[in-house]
Amino acid sequence: MTTITLVYDFEVSQEDFDNIMEMAAYIDGLGQFIDEWDWIGTETTSPEDREYCKEVKIKFIEDDKQYSVTAYDIEKAVKRIIETRDDVGLHISNRELVQRLVSTNDWSLCDSDMARWLVEVACFGESIYG
Repeated sequence: MTTITLVYDFEVSQEDFDNIMEMAAYIDGLGQFIDEWDWIGTETTSPEDREYCKEVKIKFIEDDKQYSVTAYDIEKAVKRIIETRDDVGLHISNRELVQRLVSTNDWSLCDSDMARWLVEVACFGESIYG
């Protein structure tokens, strides 16, 4: 048996992050589960010293905890989703859609469902709302 390792150079730009968070906020996305969204305009720095202008603080209806999401968190969520060794609560066909986004860099593939998956995995480590 031969093992093939694929390596992608994938980065979420500020514009992509804004679009993901906007798509996730739709009522058919995470909007129905969110009590509060707070867009923070201050610069935050990722562990790799890349600066992002925004983070979003999210408070879910069923949870009193506030979650902070940055573009770097979305990148980590994408990596976790496409690495098949972690169970993130998504069907393989949904994981393949995320992998297609990464391999083609075609952001038109990111609808409100995919944006919801990315934010859920960034916040909870898995897709909990299906």
